[in-house]
Amino acid sequence: MKTRSLFTLLFIICTIHVNGQYLNGKIIANYNDLEGITIINTTQKITATTEKNGFFKLKATIKDSLLVSAVQFEGASLVLKKEDFDKDLFFIRLNVATNFIEEVKVVKEKNGFEAGILPKKAKTFTPAERKLNTASNMYPTANVGAMTGGSLGLDPLINWISGRTKRLKQELNVEQKELALQKINYLFDETYFTQTLKIPEDKLEGFLYYIVEDADFKKALASKNKTMTKFLLVDLSKNYLKLQN
Repeated sequence: MKTRSLFTLLFIICTIHVNGQYLNGKIIANYNDLEGITIINTTQKITATTEKNGFFKLKATIKDSLLVSAVQFEGASLVLKKEDFDKDLFFIRLNVATNFIEEVKVVKEKNGFEAGILPKKAKTFTPAERKLNTASNMYPTANVGAMTGGSLGLDPLINWISGRTKRLKQELNVEQKELALQKINYLFDETYFTQTLKIPEDKLEGFLYYIVEDADFKKALASKNKTMTKFLLVDLSKNYLKLQN
């Protein structure tokens, strides 16, 4: 009778010991924030949450099933073995979850005119145009002291007297010619000028600067009317060759 009682007592003690042990663990992953990850002991229906740097402590025993869950990671499940409890720290490696987007639509950004906010397209300025516009336009400034109301800024007058406005107009003219030359090089190959229009190669650069001075040609080029541009180029090339001869 005493022997049976002793075995019963030892069984109870062993059961309490086995069910009462804890697993000290750490989550490792290629991710900075490892706090707040849930570890579920599905066998004993208990949970634990990781602290800073991924450390956790969970009540568990051999053959318990664990489930690790977090939004930013792929789920992981495992069954505990005896050697897992022999370690000072039990590591669980997680993979960062990859979310694939099924479809991506690129929507063209609308300006105020296209969105119906403005009655017409807003004018855009080149760098030289912005400088000239700032230097030559009158603008209201607040008065300081006893005077009230607004007054006209003196910058445009000073710029006109100093000659800065004239210089900026010259810079704008040069910029417009350079932009026109870039557009011509984009629309036409060199062979079009040398073979179709019969412009000698050594005269080609001079011809290009000659045509960007023509007002009608610049208008046709600005309106992106390639047919009219070609038509004007024929006449301009003839006149240019006559001048050369």
